[in-house]
Amino acid sequence: MEKLKIALYQPWIYQPGGMERVILEMTSPASRHDWTIFTNHFSPSTTFSDFSSRRVVLLRRVPLERTPLGLIEVAGTLLGQKLPLGDFDALVVSTAGFGEFVTLRNHSKPAVAFCHTPLRVIHDRTARNALLKRKMHTLPAFLAFEAAYKAIAKRAWRHFTAVAANSIETKKRIVGGGLAPDSKVTIVHPGVHTGKIAPGGKFGKYFLVPGRITPLKNVELAIDAFKIFQRRVKGFRLVVAGGVDYKNRPYYGKLVDNAMHERNVVFMPNISEGKLHSLYSNCHSVLFTALNEDWGIVPIEAMAYGKPVLAVNEGGPLESVLDGRTGYLLPPLPEAFALGMQNLAEKPGLARRMGREGRKHSKKFDWKIFVKRMDGLVEKAATGKPEN
Repeated sequence: MEKLKIALYQPWIYQPGGMERVILEMTSPASRHDWTIFTNHFSPSTTFSDFSSRRVVLLRRVPLERTPLGLIEVAGTLLGQKLPLGDFDALVVSTAGFGEFVTLRNHSKPAVAFCHTPLRVIHDRTARNALLKRKMHTLPAFLAFEAAYKAIAKRAWRHFTAVAANSIETKKRIVGGGLAPDSKVTIVHPGVHTGKIAPGGKFGKYFLVPGRITPLKNVELAIDAFKIFQRRVKGFRLVVAGGVDYKNRPYYGKLVDNAMHERNVVFMPNISEGKLHSLYSNCHSVLFTALNEDWGIVPIEAMAYGKPVLAVNEGGPLESVLDGRTGYLLPPLPEAFALGMQNLAEKPGLARRMGREGRKHSKKFDWKIFVKRMDGLVEKAATGKPEN
């Protein structure tokens, strides 16, 4: 197979999150093809530094604000813009909602979706209910937006030759929302570079809560569980370490207020990749409290570092965490998480066994596998030939 020229479109790149990591790996030197990234918002200083080695083309800038006016401006820009696809063999659209709009004026070349999730407030009941609970007064406007969005999104999705979903959960949302038939959707799990991670075997006296700090990550569950846990087991800390963007500063402030009198709860916002590596290497276990997560790279990272994972028993972790073997899948209740933490803290042999099993399991989700599968999917869409 000769090297193909692939255009990848993502509306915005400004955070150090799972979506950005997927784009980096898809366009990495490990791929057989030549990639160019197109985006409407690029902030190299606040996302992963590795983007400096990628070819990034900045399009007309769109706002990040999720206000009604902001969303209208984003939709209008995406619906109207034309990408310079003349020399490219295929278009890959990275989408978590809105990205697919670009296909309405850019479908002259075979198009492949990599779907992190369809727009969650539309296609995920958990996210939808959480939004309306916080902003019930906006219900009439939301329902109008929902109807318009669904109509446009379904038209846009028709232009995809193939769809890669990051998980079974995401595939269910795609098919259940009528965006694509089951036969068109392939599951391609993102993961980790297991070869670059060497578990140190140290189990320090702290539980780590890594990842972006947003309401749907449900970080308050970890804090409330730790409050119960530390009444039973002394000497441990809870470390909350992750990215905080401008939209989520109010939520972050509430978390800090919630833990104001807890000297053993430590917040480390917007830390470097090196510092995060150190925290993973030396923690006792990892808590992943996200609500109905699409996939979740954090549990895979934790297992790669040889650490047990305590995760909510819904969404992506149901596919990645082996309950009782690489960690625990628990109901989203503070008492349930506190008991899981206590069990691991009081049984160091169990924590180590789970860590070893997790390390072994994480190799099934290596980025090398991901890149090879995405290359094959794109090649098939671009040439019509079966995947190698």
